[in-house]
Amino acid sequence: MSVSADKVLIDHARKLATQAREPAPHYQHSEIGYNYRLSNVLAAIGRGQLQVLDERVRRKREIFKFYEGTIGDLSGITLMPEAPWGRCTRWLTCITIDPAQFGADRETVRLAL
Repeated sequence: MSVSADKVLIDHARKLATQAREPAPHYQHSEIGYNYRLSNVLAAIGRGQLQVLDERVRRKREIFKFYEGTIGDLSGITLMPEAPWGRCTRWLTCITIDPAQFGADRETVRLAL
């Protein structure tokens, strides 16, 4: 879903989502576009998921807080920071491991988990 008050921007996004096809009687593409349109069924499912989005994001942020509290102070582990200009959904928690400080590399951690 794209939302903007800028009609030119929305029109261009709509064009790219329809494979950037030019309004010509033949298939003409002056720029690269994509087929990012959803079927009606997928759009309806997505619309329904918006009703529970706040709860899902709240829970993911709770899980991140748990990780932050349990491994956030470990030497050699850095959790992905939240950008100061936005609010992260924390849908995926990423860490950076410094093997010299932590004492194990990412592959050792992955296999242990």
